Amino acid sequence: MGDTAERTSSREDRFVVRGQLGAGGMGVVYRVYDRAAGREVALKTLKATGARDLYRFKREFRALCDLAHPNLCRLHELHTTGDEWFFTMELVPGRSFIDWVRPSADDDDPAAAATDPARPPTDDDTLPPVRPPRSRADILAASLSPARLEAALYQLCDGVHALHVAGKLHRDLKPSNVLVDDTGRVVLLDFGLVADVELAGVDHTHERAAVGTPAYMSPEQAADTPLTSASDWYSVGVMLYEALTGRRPFEGRPDELMRRKQVEVPPRARALAPTCPADLDLLCARLLAIDPRDRPDGVAILRALGREPSEATRTVERTVGVAAPFVGRVAQLGELNQALVDSRRAGVTVFVHGASGMGKSVLVNRFLDGLTDRALVLAGRCYEREAVPYKTLDTLIDALTGALLRLPPTQLGALLPDDITALARLFPVLRRVPQIAEPIHRRFQPTDPQELRRRGWNALRVLLTRLATQRPLVIVVDDLQWGDDDSVGFLVELIARADRPPLLLVLLHRTEDRDGAILSAIHKRITGGSIVPDVRTLEVLPLALDEATDLVATLSGLPGGSSEWAESLVRDAGGNTLFLSELARSAVSANGAATLDELLRARIAGLPDDARAVLRAVAVAGRPMAPTLAAAGAGLTDASGAIATLRAERLIRAQVGRDQLEPYHDRIRSAVVDELATGELVAAHRELAVAYQRTAPDDREPLVDHLLGAGERQAAAEHAIAAAAAAAEALAFRRAADLYAIALEAGTFDDAHRYALLLSRGAALVNAGQLHEAARLYELARPLAPEEERGELDRQRMEQLLRSGHLDDGLALARTALAAIGCELPSSRRATVWNLVSQRVLLAVRGTRFRRRTLVEVARPEARAVDLLWSVCSGLSFADPVLGKVVQLWHLRRALALGEPRRVAMALALEVGYLASTGDVAEAKIAKVAARAREVAADVGDPFVIGLVESTIGLADFLAGRRRSAHELMDRGRRSMRDHGSGGRWELDLTELFFLANLFYAGELAELARLTPILLREAEERGDVYSQHGLRSWRSNVAWLVMGKPADARAHALGVAIERGEHADFHLHDYYQVLANGQIDLYVGDGDGALARVERAWRDLERSLLLRVQTVRIEAHFLLGRAALASTRADRGAVVRRAVATLEGESAAWGPALGALLTAGASLRDGARDRAVRELAAAEDRLRGAELALHAQVARLARGELVGGAAGRALADQVLGWMAEQGVVEPASFARMILPRP
Repeated sequence: MGDTAERTSSREDRFVVRGQLGAGGMGVVYRVYDRAAGREVALKTLKATGARDLYRFKREFRALCDLAHPNLCRLHELHTTGDEWFFTMELVPGRSFIDWVRPSADDDDPAAAATDPARPPTDDDTLPPVRPPRSRADILAASLSPARLEAALYQLCDGVHALHVAGKLHRDLKPSNVLVDDTGRVVLLDFGLVADVELAGVDHTHERAAVGTPAYMSPEQAADTPLTSASDWYSVGVMLYEALTGRRPFEGRPDELMRRKQVEVPPRARALAPTCPADLDLLCARLLAIDPRDRPDGVAILRALGREPSEATRTVERTVGVAAPFVGRVAQLGELNQALVDSRRAGVTVFVHGASGMGKSVLVNRFLDGLTDRALVLAGRCYEREAVPYKTLDTLIDALTGALLRLPPTQLGALLPDDITALARLFPVLRRVPQIAEPIHRRFQPTDPQELRRRGWNALRVLLTRLATQRPLVIVVDDLQWGDDDSVGFLVELIARADRPPLLLVLLHRTEDRDGAILSAIHKRITGGSIVPDVRTLEVLPLALDEATDLVATLSGLPGGSSEWAESLVRDAGGNTLFLSELARSAVSANGAATLDELLRARIAGLPDDARAVLRAVAVAGRPMAPTLAAAGAGLTDASGAIATLRAERLIRAQVGRDQLEPYHDRIRSAVVDELATGELVAAHRELAVAYQRTAPDDREPLVDHLLGAGERQAAAEHAIAAAAAAAEALAFRRAADLYAIALEAGTFDDAHRYALLLSRGAALVNAGQLHEAARLYELARPLAPEEERGELDRQRMEQLLRSGHLDDGLALARTALAAIGCELPSSRRATVWNLVSQRVLLAVRGTRFRRRTLVEVARPEARAVDLLWSVCSGLSFADPVLGKVVQLWHLRRALALGEPRRVAMALALEVGYLASTGDVAEAKIAKVAARAREVAADVGDPFVIGLVESTIGLADFLAGRRRSAHELMDRGRRSMRDHGSGGRWELDLTELFFLANLFYAGELAELARLTPILLREAEERGDVYSQHGLRSWRSNVAWLVMGKPADARAHALGVAIERGEHADFHLHDYYQVLANGQIDLYVGDGDGALARVERAWRDLERSLLLRVQTVRIEAHFLLGRAALASTRADRGAVVRRAVATLEGESAAWGPALGALLTAGASLRDGARDRAVRELAAAEDRLRGAELALHAQVARLARGELVGGAAGRALADQVLGWMAEQGVVEPASFARMILPRP
């Protein structure tokens, strides 16, 4: 980047350069406009490319990025593009500390020429000329401003003290690194040499510690000896001396300066400037003491100035500098120590999670502290505001580099893998290690980035393996929720690779972020392979009462940790360790808070005005919000400083994966909102409403909330209607229904408008699967409906009642409505059969011909009659399919007579399913109707109708036992309906239920177990009771048995009940309850219970005519036979033979195949070994021919176990391997469910 000419940066076109602010040994600092943030910032680039320089550059950012203090420059984001590294920080227009306190006579306002930092760049932008360095004579000639010095010196010392409290040393304090803006605010800059206080004596063993500016560095820094905070205070003393006298304590060549200050004491400031204050002269002399132990510390210095540490510094001390004492957590420490022991055999991964403030990091740090020298620890962290490659691993590689630097050269040489240079290409900081940077390792490297990464990852894995072989190795990654996609692959290799290094990997994350992109990606990949890794989870929960009271006693210094006082603090903090620590410290201090609410109120009251305004906006918002919105809601142009303060105070936090802010904890939200008077709260909502209208006008939902909060109910209702329409357009139907409800409640509308809104809400509820709620709403809308539309409302209400399983209410409406169009429902089963026969004859005579007519051409009453019949027969199809067949025949005949193609296609599709259900209709006839349905659907051209037709033809294949074609057709159909299915939620749900059933019979158990919970979660989110019932208690209930969770399977099967009248008939839902629970009985080995359950339901099955449906007949008899095989009853053989006889007589091939399996099972039960072997082999062949892969595998397993020996073991092992691939957790129990054996 060049001169002051503005140009667009190559850095993703985000930053526009407005000029150069300065340059140093490591980098260049530019003034830029950040398009994403909408403000000016300073951008610092890394000019040098050495590994040590890169390490320091990253450390400069990471050391301070989490600190917020008015006297420390705020750091924003760390980036890299290619080989270029840079970070952004607060732009501080101002002059140096000395220039401020000893201003020139002709000095103007230093910020007068500054441009508006929030204004986008223009071609006319120029920077004021850079001020040349002042001469020593000019500084000497300038007069000291005592008022400026008093204010600036306090801020300088407070900022340095805050840095030390955070555990950091600056190591390069000098006037040019301390700027003062036109308001008098002092800001410390340039943290390029910053170091941890506790490590300041470590770095000098492998890097030159005598860094800094000779005129300002301390004697111990010049002597290259370990440093303490006293070293920074010496630099402050030099600056104070210069401010008081115009001279520095020592002048001369750098080497002479560094020698003299180690042995000489400079003249007192008053000797050179007799008018300087005596107290400052004394303080200066003490700061310039040669021995660091003779210099005062931060608190003493501030008190010498007549001040105390600022509230901002106390915040740093509370949130960063002072850790809470560790108590309890004995069990969790034990789990971590056991994991370390186990990791010596093979790698172990522990995911440590807990809510914000619960003490995850404290727990893991305590574990690490206890390791002392027993293990090598590589600890890293993911930083939220970094955009660097492999940021999950970047800090770990920094730690690894430090560990390698501490190894003897001979030991290090044996550790380095061949491809170490490839790893150094990915992480250049490794070149800090001389043996990695040596030419011998600069072997040929591939140009293909994928190959380079593969070799680099392999080198890292080999290196870690070799390190772990020498001594126990612990790798820790904190804040994993801020990780990156690029690092996931390597983490997965550490976790789940067969030859993973024998190390302990500890990954920490917030519980509330466990479903985020990074963690989801890791869990998906480690659970989807053939290797079963050793992965453990450790949840950090609230401290137990005795542990929490011990913490209170320790923090308060008062005895009696179990006192009522301590217990009240524990209850008030809600188990949150962070809150409890702060509350305990505060409660015993002078004027301290006695409750958490008091503590939070005090902290909020102590905030700067702008930070308090932003916190109020975020709290009142009630949802995560963008920083720009928070600023607008607080009435600020730039809220970056306020936001930094709030984050440092742990009052707000950012959401993972989104640039959104929210309160750190709900107690903070409550503390803010509860303190607002009614008028203040209304005003806050009004300000937020204005902010949304100005900055996010399309984000209508929060706007609705804030308009309601502001009392503007009609405006809120209008925006709610627009938001509901947008939600429906985005297929968010549940949300659309809720928004329509808000509009109806908040707004004032005439009857016609209210009726239209009720219909819109009803349609949204139907699409969301809230069928019963929709039915109630249509009933409410009826009085507002025009007379000619009430029949249609009744139809929609009846349809939703039937489809939601409320059969008594639905059928009562159906009988009345059908009678009105001349269709009387039969009142007995005999009348039902007679009606079916007579209608089939009429349809056969008529055929499926029709004269095509458009909607304009058809009579409205006729179209509504067809729609009524569709509603009834589709609603009954999977509740009372026998009665549904009667209505379907009326439906098909009337749809053909109407001639409207869409209705004809849907009627033909439904006819395909009904024809296939009995098993007594010729395949050719079904195929003919299916072809006709496809033909008409293609003519209609609606993807949803086409998907529905494909799904019903797939259903016919399922019923006939053609698993492969059923899978293809139903999958294609359901995807088409998902993509284009506005208004067809029920049809899609049924398709997916049968798609899952087909997966079971086809043996696709892994997919069944994966997909069922997903679909169930979707149904729960929609509030779709009907779909939940089907997923939990139909054939898909087997998913939980695949997972080895029979208790969960039982809970799901019994967990959802469909409401019916007291004398309701036995319907398909009841049958599926029997099927699901019977299979669970068999899985757990309760054969007698299974047989009793099936026999109790058998008479109801027969009376309901459900046994006329072939699939039900086959499944029910196979279940009956299996239950008999598993029972201990004397007559079980006769029951099995009766079931086999029925199955052998079925026309669909899968019926006789299942009968053959029962026959073999009977021989097994009778002890006829040789016959059973032959029958199992024959059954396996028939089952494979019938595309029953699961049942064929079980037959093979039984045969293998019966044959025994090497041949039998080979058969059994093949099946057990297949079951493992399919994720079957308990193969023996699962096989017993399919074929009970003695």
